[in-house]
Amino acid sequence: MDEETDASTPWEDLSVDKLAQHIVTHHHSYLRRELLALGPLAAWVKTVHRPRHVELNEVEALVLDLRRDLDAHLDREEQLVADLLGAAPPTVGSPTAALALMTYEHERTDALLDTLRQVTADYEVPADADDSYRDLYARLDHLDRDTRLHTEKEDRRLFPLIVERISEVTEVFERERSFRAVSDAISKDAGVADVSGYTDYGR
Repeated sequence: MDEETDASTPWEDLSVDKLAQHIVTHHHSYLRRELLALGPLAAWVKTVHRPRHVELNEVEALVLDLRRDLDAHLDREEQLVADLLGAAPPTVGSPTAALALMTYEHERTDALLDTLRQVTADYEVPADADDSYRDLYARLDHLDRDTRLHTEKEDRRLFPLIVERISEVTEVFERERSFRAVSDAISKDAGVADVSGYTDYGR
């Protein structure tokens, strides 16, 4: 997954490897940086404005929940995708079930974002907001939109492409394993040379 990603190519048209790289580079990296910064910012805004805006208690709690959930999710997802896109068949028991778990975690993240959007009245800043308050809500709004786009890319495009790739890789390995088994049997029972190096299955 170390191919260059052409920024001019729509994400819907990227190959599975390039799309996986694009998501990590443009979305996962951004989320890790931004969630790390938003926690202290939310705490500061709450401290300054809490007497007039009690909803900031919940805003900070939701930001911390998002960071906790997404930090763990991003690590699991990157490890899973690397395994599923490897040269060998995946080591996970059920790739489809593992990807379904990632989709379920996306739904949990969406629920947290829905709550955050509701608590902040669609990230509308109050009249007495200062620069830090406005910065917090603007960045939360951007994170909300970016995260929803990011999970859409995975659920709608990346995960189906991974399932398709796994099917192709598994089929090749099964064909090779069957061919080697026949070759070994011929060598043992008929005393002919091992032909396992011959891989033109179409003949």
